[in-house]
Order: sequence, then C-alpha cells, then structure tokens
Amino acid sequence: IREYLTPFAKFYGRMNERMDEFVRLFPVHPDYIDTFERVTAVEKREVLKTLSLAMKKLLNQNVPDDRPGVIAYDGYWTTLRENPSFRAVPDIKAVIDCSMVLESRIQQAFTRPAYKPMATQLIHALSVHRLTTSDIHAPLGATAEELRDGLCLFQPGIEELGGDPADDLLSQVETVLREIHKTVSGQFISSNPDNRQYYLDLKKTDDFDALIEKRADSLDSSQLDRYYYEALRRVMECTDQTYVTGYKIWQHELEWLERKAARQGYLFFGAPNERSTAVPPRDFYLYFIQPFDPPHFKDEKKPEELFLRLKNTDEEFRTALQSYAAALDLASTASGHAKSTYESKASNFLRNLVQWLQKNMTTAFEVTYQGRAKSLTEWAKGKSIRELSGIGSHERINFRDMVNTIAGICLGARFQDQAPEYPFFSVLITGANRAQAAQDALRAIAGQNRTKQATAVLDALELLDGERLDPYRSKYAKYILNVAKKKGHGQVVNRSELIQDVLGVEYLAPQSLRLEPEWA
Repeated sequence: IREYLTPFAKFYGRMNERMDEFVRLFPVHPDYIDTFERVTAVEKREVLKTLSLAMKKLLNQNVPDDRPGVIAYDGYWTTLRENPSFRAVPDIKAVIDCSMVLESRIQQAFTRPAYKPMATQLIHALSVHRLTTSDIHAPLGATAEELRDGLCLFQPGIEELGGDPADDLLSQVETVLREIHKTVSGQFISSNPDNRQYYLDLKKTDDFDALIEKRADSLDSSQLDRYYYEALRRVMECTDQTYVTGYKIWQHELEWLERKAARQGYLFFGAPNERSTAVPPRDFYLYFIQPFDPPHFKDEKKPEELFLRLKNTDEEFRTALQSYAAALDLASTASGHAKSTYESKASNFLRNLVQWLQKNMTTAFEVTYQGRAKSLTEWAKGKSIRELSGIGSHERINFRDMVNTIAGICLGARFQDQAPEYPFFSVLITGANRAQAAQDALRAIAGQNRTKQATAVLDALELLDGERLDPYRSKYAKYILNVAKKKGHGQVVNRSELIQDVLGVEYLAPQSLRLEPEWA
C-alpha cells in the first residue's frame, strides 16, 4: 500500500507525513471518519455500515493506477441522499435539494467536460460539509487546498505540467471550483473571501436556468419576433438611431455593383404596410419579415422592394432565441443580482444566435424580389460574392455584407432604370467618401497631385483622354454647357437650374444622369 501511494504523495499537502495513517486505514481516507463524525444529523454508528458497503463495492475492482484509489467523504453523499428518512429532516432536505439542482446543472451545462468528474466530487464533498455545521446557512465550508487533500482529488495529466505537483493540482481544483461557480451564475455555491472557503449557499437557490426554460415555454410568436429583430439588429450592424422613432427603420446604403456607387434606401424590420408614412421615398427598401407571426400584406412586386424571410431554422436556433427572449423578459422585471445574471445569460444566448445567423445565412434565408423567391445562394449563382463584396481570399463574409451584396445583385436593374446615364466608377464611391473623392478630382484638375481616387472620378465623368484632361468629350460636362448656352449674353446659370431637389435629395438631371451635387 505504501509503495502504491508514495508516487501520489507529492500532489498533496501532508500525505507524506501522514503515510502511516493512510496505509493503516487504506482504502479509507483518514479524514473520512473525522468529517463523518461532524455531520450532526447522522448517528455515529452509521459510519461503519457506510464504509462496509463502500468497501464491498470495491472488492471486485482493480486498484486504479492513474489516481489514489481511496474512499473519501464525498462518497458518503450518495448514501445520505438516497436514504428517504433523511428527507424528513428539513435542514437535510434543503441541502439535498440545493445539491441536486447544482449537480444537474453541472451535468447539463458544465463548460469543461474533461473536469466534470472532479466537479461532481467537489459538489458531493461540499454537500457533506454543509451538514457539518450547526447552521446550514453559515458561510463555512472547505478551502480548495482542504478539498484537494481531504478527497485526494486527482486529474490525469497533471504531472506533465512541470511545476510543483501540489501547486499544479491546487490550481486545477481552483479552476474547477470557479467553473462550477460560472456555470450556475454564482447560484448554489459561494466562497468566503475571509477564509477562502467554498460552501453550498442555501440562500442563493434561484435556478435561473430553470426559470428561463419555464419562461421560454410561455413566449408568444410576437415576442419571439421582437427578440429575433434584436439579434438581426446586431448582425446588420444597426448601431445608429432609427430614422423614425417607434419604427425599426434605418437609412441604409447599398452598392450599385455595376457602377461601384452607393445608393440610398431603407432597411426595415417588418412589412410595407407597417412602415411609417413619414419616410420620404428613396432608391430601395429592404424588408426583413417577421418569421413567427408574419403580417398579412400584398407584395406589389415593386422594383424598389426586396423581402428577406427566415425560412429554415433548427432546434439550436429556436432554443437560443427562446432562451434569449426569456432571459431579457425576466431581466426587465428583476433587480440586483438576479437582473445582472439574466442580462449576462441573455448576452450569451445572443452571441449564440448571432453565430447561428452568421453560420447559416446562405441556407436559412429566402430572398423575394418582384415575386421571385430564392435562397441567397441561388441569387448569387454564377457570381463571385467574394469579389463583389470586396473581401480578401482568406476572409469570411459577414452577414451584413452578404445581405448587401445579394440586394445589390437583385436591385441592379432598378438602379439602371433610375439612372441610365450614371457614371461607371473604377473604385467604390460611397456617401462617406464622395466629398473627399470630389475634392481629390478638383485638385487634380488644378494641376496638383493626381491620386488613384481622383483618376477614377475624372475617368468616370469622362474628363480624361488617356492621361490628358479633355472635358469636351464628357456627356456630363456637355449637359452643363448646354444649360449655359441657353442663357443670353452676360447671364449666369443659377444652382437651382442645374441641381434639382427630389423628395429631399439633390441631383443633377435626376431622370437620366442622376448625379450627386458633388460631381456637378
């Protein structure tokens, strides 16, 4: 026995010094009887009966060579829990109930599966410890060090870490205790900062996960739609204010792929008949329709309208969405620790939702344009999404860029009909960089440094003949010259004669050129 235990002694605080005790009592841990005697509700003679049963179970088993095969006091918990007479004692019943919920949460959701056996041992040990105090609510228990030594905890592979073996194992035990605490959001188990002891905390027995599951079952379709939109808001990166208060509508920009130019429109969560009438018309509308309680509306197949519907979901998505909705719903009526716990859990569920949408976007959504409904993949057939969206060969396209690219493919003909004479740019011109691009072009005309962006603008506006400036070939310059020619001698052209306001947006020749004022 001594020969068997000696290789393990270096992992524990005083096993070496207590080796005679360990050998004499083997396979029982010396601390077993001492801890058992402190369990106030149990008759002392029970210990012999319990140990006899435990040893009888070991008789036909080989002595394990990957850990110290000792019977520690955590093993008594199963015996105590299964004895119906103990459930009649209110204090013991409270501890059993708390321990069972904690253990079931660890079995279902522990974040480090490899450490689950040690986590279960620790829960059983702390459950026994809880019954060794006269007050089951006292902040008393056992330190990580006491648990390591008192249970002869062991994790195969710990000897390969290379540090002090006892310290490495202690770090492992502390990690598992923290993971237990994290898995149950600080419920059921607490630590006392004064004495560094961990203990079962019967004052913190709100099973938040169970409450979320229960609330999730009672959510209606409209609530699920509302929280689906919250996840959608995240993946579509809607960080700015809504365009109209009370409506989920945002100003949105799409690339006219053929001309490498931005078009202005709206992103709306809902159907056309739910949209505010206070919104002035623009080039396009992207509608994300409610998946769980879709409203009745007529698709008029307008060339500026594109509809996106979530069609193919799975259990993973539904569980994440329902849990997210339930957690936020419960957080809205909770306060203090409970509120922050629900919010923290909601953040985790939202992260799962966002990851699911990102991963499944090409198959989960159906896009309808002018009565034709296809998946994102089908709309993109024969085209390089990577090339169109401008992402690198090793980058993964995100949800927003994918939606924008597919919308750009569908709406290309609409933009063409709107502005058939619009310039073809060789670099992307957006609302954010248009003014700077125009400034670069003006500097180049004035003979200053000609940037790549300036060249792209001058070329698109047909102001270049090779490398030389030649405005007389440009249909855009000709348009302005024709307006000027109609004036009498000495007359000037007013800005309002060139630039027209179309529902709050200014253009040069809105019916054909549809040029932004910066280019004029």
